[in-house]
Amino acid sequence: MIEAIFLANTAEAFEGLLNATSSTKEGMRRMRHELSLSQRAFFWGSDHKVVIIPSPIPQALVDHNKQACGYSEIIILPLETSKINLSTAVSDNPSLMDYIIQAWRQNLELTISPYAATDSFATLSHMLTQHGMRLAMKEMPKANSLWTVKYLDSKAGFRDEMQKLGVRIPEGFVADGKNQALDIAEWFYVQGRPIALKANYGESGWGLIITSDESFLDAASLREKISRRMDNDPVWENTLIVVEEAIAVDINIAGGSPSTEFYVDEGGARITYHCGQFLDPQGGFFGVEIGKGVFSELLIGDLEQIADAVGDRYYALGYRGYFDVDFIIGKDGNLYMVETNMRRTGGTHVHDFARHLFGEQWFDKAYLLSHDSFCYGSSIYDPETLLNLLGPLLYPMNGEQKGVVVTLMNPWDAIMGYVVIAQDKTQGRELQQQLLNVFR
Repeated sequence: MIEAIFLANTAEAFEGLLNATSSTKEGMRRMRHELSLSQRAFFWGSDHKVVIIPSPIPQALVDHNKQACGYSEIIILPLETSKINLSTAVSDNPSLMDYIIQAWRQNLELTISPYAATDSFATLSHMLTQHGMRLAMKEMPKANSLWTVKYLDSKAGFRDEMQKLGVRIPEGFVADGKNQALDIAEWFYVQGRPIALKANYGESGWGLIITSDESFLDAASLREKISRRMDNDPVWENTLIVVEEAIAVDINIAGGSPSTEFYVDEGGARITYHCGQFLDPQGGFFGVEIGKGVFSELLIGDLEQIADAVGDRYYALGYRGYFDVDFIIGKDGNLYMVETNMRRTGGTHVHDFARHLFGEQWFDKAYLLSHDSFCYGSSIYDPETLLNLLGPLLYPMNGEQKGVVVTLMNPWDAIMGYVVIAQDKTQGRELQQQLLNVFR
C-alpha cells in the first residue's frame, strides 16, 4: 500500500530566479540542474511511495536501484514535458489529480510531501481538499504563516532573525541595491577585511561574490570588478543585497562548513541530522558527508545549542516542514551562522537513504558522502553504459553494505549524482577515489 506521495518541486522552489535568468546561459544551466536534482526524491522517506517529478528518471537506473537498495514499491510519475512549476503542472493535469485522490481513498493516512512549501503547492493542496481529500499538511505552514518560507529563506530575513536571537553571524549590512552595496564593500575594503556579497534570494553559490582571495589595486578597482560581475547576472537586479565580512574558514574541522537539518511540525522543531557540506571555491554546494566520524561529540553539542534556539524561533513564527541551519567554522575558532534554507536540503535524501539501509539509529553504523553534480566527461552516457562502467563499485559491493549508488543522471549534461556508502570515513574516501579513477 502506498504510504506517501512526494512532490519533487526542486526547480519550483527557485521559480522566480530561474524565470528571471532563463535567457542567459547560466540560467539555463541552473534550470537543467534543478530539474535533474528532482531525481533525488527516489530516496526520500522509505518504501511504499509515489514520486512525482518534472522529468523522467532513466528506467534502467530506477530498476537497478530498486533491486540493489531493497525497495519493493516505488512508483515514479514524471511529467511528459519538464516544467519549472511542478505543483501547477500537477493541478492542471486531471489524470494526476485523479491518481492522487484515488491513492488517498485507498489509504486515508496518505501523506503528501513537497521539496519546498511554495505558494503553488499551497494552491495544489487547497484544490485537493476541494476534491474531498482531508489532508494533514505536516510540512506546510498554515495560510497565515506561509510568508515565513520566503522571509526566512532570504538573506536579509535570516540576518534580522539571528540578530534578534543574539546568534553569532559575520558582521554585515543589508543594502537596498547595487550602489549602496558597493559603498559598504568599499568600507570593508578600506579596513583590510575580505568581503562577501549575497543577493537576497541567491542559492548554492548563485548570487554570491567573495573577494577574500582576490587582490585589487585600490577601492576603485574593487568597485569596478564587483560592479562588472553584478551587471552580467540578473540575480543582482532589483533586490536587497547583504554585504558582510567573509570569514576565513578552518577546513580542518569538519570541512569548515557544518549544517544541521530540522523537521518542524505542530509538536515542535527537532533535529534530523548533522552533516559536513562540500562547497566549491565560489560557495556553491555540491554534496555532504554524514554519519560515523564526521563530527566530534563536542562540536555536535555546540551545533545543537545554537541550532535549537533557531528551531524554536522558527516554530514560534509558524514555519512547518524541513529547513537547515548552515554554519562556518572560522580560523578564530568560532562558529558562525551564515544562512537557513527553508526546504528539504541537499542531504535529506542521504539521511533518509541511510535510515532505509541501517535503521533509525544509523549514525554510528556507517559513513556516507554525496555528490550531486559530478561532471564525468564531455559526452552524455546512456544509463546502461554508466552502470556497467561502475559495476564493481556499485552497492552492495561483494554483498556487503558498502559501495556507490547513482542518485541522478542529468539528461541534458554529462553530470551525475551519487552516494558512497562505507563503514567509516577512510573507506568512504577510498571508494570515492576509485569512482573518480573510472572516469580518468
